[in-house]
Amino acid sequence: MNISRLSALALSAAVTVIAAPAALAADLVISPPDPIPVTPQRTVPLVVQPTAAWGGMYAGISGAYTFGQLDENFGGTSIDTDGYGGVGFVGYNWQRSRWVFGAEADVGYTADEVTEQGVTIESGLDASLRARLGYALSDRIMIYGTVGGAYGAPTITTADGEVSEDMFGLTYGGGAEMKFGRRLFGRVEYRHVALEATDVSIGNNSYEFEQQNNKIMLGIGMHF
Repeated sequence: MNISRLSALALSAAVTVIAAPAALAADLVISPPDPIPVTPQRTVPLVVQPTAAWGGMYAGISGAYTFGQLDENFGGTSIDTDGYGGVGFVGYNWQRSRWVFGAEADVGYTADEVTEQGVTIESGLDASLRARLGYALSDRIMIYGTVGGAYGAPTITTADGEVSEDMFGLTYGGGAEMKFGRRLFGRVEYRHVALEATDVSIGNNSYEFEQQNNKIMLGIGMHF
């Protein structure tokens, strides 16, 4: 009887020893942590600024259609003029962000000859030196305004003789340029030219002429 009780006690102790680690392991199970809340990030739109695509030196040529009038103030004569010609231009640009600042000079020739009321006008040589302010819509397209000094040398013929007179004034206008590659570009430009009243002596007579012109130009150029 004592042996049986001892055996039962021993068996009970063995079961307890075996079961204890399992119970302890169950108590040690670690629950996963609660998820950390994530705040959604706001997307900021990317603004792409144009690279300095318009800076530097450039040159080119344009075809021009010129129309306007020459007024003789003493006699009240007004002569309508129009004709076609060509222009060569050269300039330099500085670019800051989208703004383009520059200076440009051009020399042109208009082939026209108009005779009215005994006065013949040939527009001939013209030139200008101007400032430009542009805005780059992209690396390929720029719009601009321009203003500066103008020069013209029309040849005026009357019954008293012929004279080629130097005339000076103001020109202003605007246009747009578009790049076809890294260097080549095209342009369209309009400018008004106002040459101031100038006293002209032809033979024994004196006249006062002033000229107003409008120029529409389509050109092509190259950046260097």
